[in-house]
Amino acid sequence: MIILLLLILHFYFPIVEYGSIDISPDFLLIIIIINSFYLNDSKVLLSGFMIGLLKDLLTQSNYLGLLTFLSILFAYGLIKLKVYKSKSIQYIVVLFLMFIYFFINYFLKYSESYLFYFKFALIQSIITSFALIFCHFIFKGKLNKNAKS
Repeated sequence: MIILLLLILHFYFPIVEYGSIDISPDFLLIIIIINSFYLNDSKVLLSGFMIGLLKDLLTQSNYLGLLTFLSILFAYGLIKLKVYKSKSIQYIVVLFLMFIYFFINYFLKYSESYLFYFKFALIQSIITSFALIFCHFIFKGKLNKNAKS
């Protein structure tokens, strides 16, 4: 149910633009993050592959398969994140992984300066983090109940 709501939000959330660059929260990335905390490793990689493939098919860019590869790498990084027992360290590493994901995404989409990539990757990472925190507080009881079953 939560994943369906995040999919709907991804497709119908208003576009947030800053300097003609879309910096809307990436709700599909949030699905991968939520899955990484509650599913086993192979299901997380599968969800990363499916979401990346969906992004590739929706964007129709010249780099077909790039977002699939980036999403699988992001999911793999989240799997390796389970080594850390501290939740605060996990959240910091998730933020760093999001930043790297968006940095590479902008690097391959646009031909600008590194400051451009850094700025927009940081902005989109922070916005997606706020959306993740919002989803965590809204669905806290539902997520914990799903984790037990």
